[in-house]
Amino acid sequence: MKVCIVGYGSIGKRHHEILVSLLHPDTEYTICDVNFGAKIEEVCQDNFDIVLVCTDTISHVDVALMFESINQILFIEKPISFPFEDARRLENHPAKNKIHVGCNIRFTPFYEKIRKESQSIKSASIVSMSHLPSWRPGTNHLDSYSANTHLGGGVLLDFIHEPDYVASIFGLPKKVMISNRKIFKGLTKDATDTCSMIWEYEDKTFTFTLCYGSKAYARNFSCIDSEGNSKFFEIDLAEFRTGYEPQWKHILEHGPTNGYNNCVELLRILEL
Repeated sequence: MKVCIVGYGSIGKRHHEILVSLLHPDTEYTICDVNFGAKIEEVCQDNFDIVLVCTDTISHVDVALMFESINQILFIEKPISFPFEDARRLENHPAKNKIHVGCNIRFTPFYEKIRKESQSIKSASIVSMSHLPSWRPGTNHLDSYSANTHLGGGVLLDFIHEPDYVASIFGLPKKVMISNRKIFKGLTKDATDTCSMIWEYEDKTFTFTLCYGSKAYARNFSCIDSEGNSKFFEIDLAEFRTGYEPQWKHILEHGPTNGYNNCVELLRILEL
């Protein structure tokens, strides 16, 4: 088996480590990064079984389009693109039906707990808050893609895990209202740092609060069911990271599941 990983930051390295633990020891890995490894132009015409795109969001589609011969999986880190119209360029990609966009919360106990309660939930508040300057120790957070709109940064794109897992369980809403703004001074260069959102369904309403500016980490789902009972589910960083390995086990066993069409439609309703 031949695997190519494009983009070898913390996420690319994590995927590499997991694949090494899951795939045959004879698997060949090609690493492409701006600082080391092979140049994409030198290897993109090769025939790979799995290609992973773990670059800045703004370059996801350009990189994916360079690889035309993919036997099994074209894995693209979330989100698939920015802006969402850019993803349309993948419409005729030979590996379109092999695309899987990485959203690992779908593969955690947190997700399963919510899914099991989903039929009775009528109202919910979804929260994801953390502190952008603390994400990448030893680096200037203002230089990161997260802080820069032109690189595909912004809190709603970064925290697309929340809309993704909610849409996966409950489907897409009938109506969406969004306030996606830059509020905190010095937290980003020009990217949004705070998003409030309402999703209205025929028989339920959900609110989202997403924020880069909280020094206290919080990621949770609180809800009220049809009987008036309230429930609270939360996921810490350790559990969040446990989703990477079962995600790959699922993909390798069943093939891509979070595909092109789902991801483009989600970005469309989020106005990204």
